[in-house]
Amino acid sequence: MLVYQFDSVKMNKLIEAEVAMEQKFSTFRAEVNGKKFTDNQIEDILVNSTNSNELKETWEASKQIGAFVADDVKQLVVLRNEIARDLGFTNFHEMSLKSSDQEPEAILALFDELDKMTKGAFDSLKTSMDEKLAKKYRIPVSQLMPWHSQTDFSRKLPKFMM
Repeated sequence: MLVYQFDSVKMNKLIEAEVAMEQKFSTFRAEVNGKKFTDNQIEDILVNSTNSNELKETWEASKQIGAFVADDVKQLVVLRNEIARDLGFTNFHEMSLKSSDQEPEAILALFDELDKMTKGAFDSLKTSMDEKLAKKYRIPVSQLMPWHSQTDFSRKLPKFMM
């Protein structure tokens, strides 16, 4: 198994870095006007508020985690890529895929095909979502911003679409 071929010192550094970063992610609280908010509180505001200023402040606060963990992420990338190169791979991404019997080119082709197959449906759904959000916030579709999406990363459908 590939994991047993890792340099043990580097592996321990990697584990420590991953644990430290996970700890930061799990304990981070976004801050708005000096007040800290849990992820659930952030989501509640993004879903329920109709005040664009409050939404913008809250959405931007949810992005504070990026600066908080940026150095840790960079360190993790360096460690992972170093381990992968030691084992003869170009980078950690390639190593992860190939060690799971996946070819990076095949995965990229699959995602390209999925994009082509779902683009029409996605565009239609996005148009419908934008129309509903614009109506909720009483603004033109052209003025919708990421904080109007009702999620912090636009990675799931707003509750009104489910």
